[in-house]
Amino acid sequence: MRRGLVLGVLLGLGSAHAGPTSKPTVLFEARWTSSGTRVVTKLFSTGMWTRRATTPGAPSDSDSGRLQTRTLSEISAALRAAKWKRIKAQATCLDVETTPIEIFVDGKKRYTVVPCGGWEIDDASTKALQLVQIEPVDYIEI
Repeated sequence: MRRGLVLGVLLGLGSAHAGPTSKPTVLFEARWTSSGTRVVTKLFSTGMWTRRATTPGAPSDSDSGRLQTRTLSEISAALRAAKWKRIKAQATCLDVETTPIEIFVDGKKRYTVVPCGGWEIDDASTKALQLVQIEPVDYIEI
């Protein structure tokens, strides 16, 4: 079974929203491609998130929602605390999946997750990724 990485920020509905003159900014973005399907997930400063999957020759698939205010606050704090420092992986990896995921925070590329790439990131950065729930799941055809 093919596996990919999906950003699962489906944490519930809330009431976080920007003021009338605020333009939402992208707090967090994850991009990955697997078997020709490109998936881009974004979390905005308003708490809104979007996920768009595109496959050449097929209609795109989109989903969106809004995080609870408390959840957005926790994620924002974790992203600010993240150092994105790469450290040598301690464990030997036997996984064969090599689909990289590019991680962007505040519009800047901070890290590329490469399963079995030989590198990990610091604890604060790992916590930030856990809060936005980047985790391996069975890949679902889109």
